[in-house]
Formats: sequence, C-alpha cells, structure tokens
Amino acid sequence: MKSWVICRVGGCAICMHPLFIVALLAAAITGYGNIFMLVFAVVLAHEMCHTAVAAILRYEIVKVELMPFGGVATLEGLGEGRPSDEAIIALAGPLGNMLLITAALALDWLFALPEYPLMLFVSVNATMGVFNLLPALPLDGGRVLRSLLARPLGPVKATRAGALAGMVLAVALAAYGVWGLFFGIINLSVFLVAIFLLIAAVREYRRAPYLLAGIVRGSRRHTRPVNHLAAAGDETVSSLVHSFLPGMYNVVTVLDEEGQQIGELTEEAVLRALQKGTAAVQAGQILR
Repeated sequence: MKSWVICRVGGCAICMHPLFIVALLAAAITGYGNIFMLVFAVVLAHEMCHTAVAAILRYEIVKVELMPFGGVATLEGLGEGRPSDEAIIALAGPLGNMLLITAALALDWLFALPEYPLMLFVSVNATMGVFNLLPALPLDGGRVLRSLLARPLGPVKATRAGALAGMVLAVALAAYGVWGLFFGIINLSVFLVAIFLLIAAVREYRRAPYLLAGIVRGSRRHTRPVNHLAAAGDETVSSLVHSFLPGMYNVVTVLDEEGQQIGELTEEAVLRALQKGTAAVQAGQILR
C-alpha cells in the first residue's frame, strides 16, 4: 500500500500509511478519537527525535511514514556504512519517549496535573518506547539488531534476520489477539498493529538486497577501507552482495576453475547488475 503525503518539512515528506487512517476512523467510531490523536502526537514526536539526531549526524531525511506503533524514517545514505549511526538514530525515538515521560512527571510535581491525562500520556509514551525496543524490524530495536549484525553477517543477511524477527512478532501478536477472543477480550488494536508490523517486516525483507545501493553514493562522500573478496566465476550476484561489508569499499577478484584470476569487479558493477534485476547472473558473466 502506498503511503499518503500529508505535508513536507524542508525536503522531508511526512507520510501516513492508509491503514493509519483506518485506525483513526475506527477510533473515532468507537469513541476513542481523543486517545488516538494523543497516540498520533506521540508517534510524531517519536519520529521527530529520529530525524533530529539523523540531521545532527548529517543524514538527509527523505521520508517519515507514520504508523500506530511508531513510524519508519527513510534516510539518504544510511546504507553507506557506520552501522553504529543507525543504532544511535534508532535509539533516539525511545529515548525521546522517556524524556517526555520525565518532563510530564516533573510538571506534575510542580503543578499537580490532572491524574487521568497524566497517566494516559505516560502510558502511551512508555508503551511506544518499550515496544519499539523489541529486536524486530521495522521497530527501533530491530534497527539496533541490524547494526550489531551488519559487520559479521553483512547488511543483507542482518536485514533479513531482523525482518524475520518482525514477522514472528507480528504472528505472535495476532495469536495473542486470537487467544484473548476466547476469554471475551476484543482488542482490535492488537490485530491492527500485527498487520502493520507484518506488512513493514515483509517490505524490509524484500528490500534487503538493495540496501547496499547506498554504498555507491556514500563512496563519493568519504574515504573507506577496501574489503577484498575472491569468488569463483559461477558465484551469483546475490551471493556476492551477501558477502559485502558496510563501511568498506568491496572489490571482488573473480577466479576460474583452476584458481587463476580472470578479472576484477568493483562494487558498483555488482550493484548495477543487482539493480537491473539480474541477481542470478554469475560473476564471470558480468566480466564479459
């Protein structure tokens, strides 16, 4: 489903997933419209924390997509390296929620705020902050997980691992919702979040092979160490990409059946083949 652009802040498009509108309408019909608007405000604040830290780290924020459990920020050049940057940016959202809770409690201590609005504000922020720390893409915890796995596994495998965790979490949430039905507990929000999570996790999984396209753009911005790889001529582009390391310039030496060098592939050449949809093409074929 294509998201709808609701406004632009500079070069950043603030988008809303269509199912977010469905959730808003459902909340209004059931009398929870005010609570949902609070959730919307907290989601927006959560995402603004991501974008602020990304801007400090000099990444360009292209798009922010709002969802009930948070949002998904698309950053230009994040795939170029420095996995720690993704972890820092990801943790900024939950940290922002904790700071909002701290500020609310401080104001309550000073001015004795009404109890119900205060506790509602605290609970929404706490739920969003803690839920987003779960190690599953596209949640913030999943992005931290990917940053930790990117070096040993490569960004493609790390992304797929996080996305699979997201799918498992979505199924678990749906199962929890079904379990509640047997006890007369109807919680539509659980099913809605499960659907959002599943859609986003599947999208992350499918995008995984294309994350390295940012490396080519990033190579123009800063110097990187070289990662030399050796591969047989019948190795596929997909296999090569899985061996690429973030933060490094990847060069592949192609060998024949006797182990003799027959050529060399730059990461640009490999990624161009991948972007053309020829993931099954062999390294030796690219050299021809």
